[in-house]
Amino acid sequence: MAFEQKEGGGSLFRNDYKTPGDSKPDYKGSALINGVEMDIAGWVKSPPGKKSFLSLAIKPKADRSSAPASSTPTNEDDLPF
Repeated sequence: MAFEQKEGGGSLFRNDYKTPGDSKPDYKGSALINGVEMDIAGWVKSPPGKKSFLSLAIKPKADRSSAPASSTPTNEDDLPF
């Protein structure tokens, strides 16, 4: 049985591609909110003298099926004018 995201829920997973010192999120995942799939990114913050917490960024999932058109040069002979 395939995993199915439940409405109002989400999952975060440790980002195995993060290296020390880079700005990539510590955790990445997704959620389903009001029928919209969302990408979630999380960074562990540890302020001096305070409890650690998770800072989140949530945005609509990018439509990966519509890739930007490639910028291939056109032949001037193909122009209609």
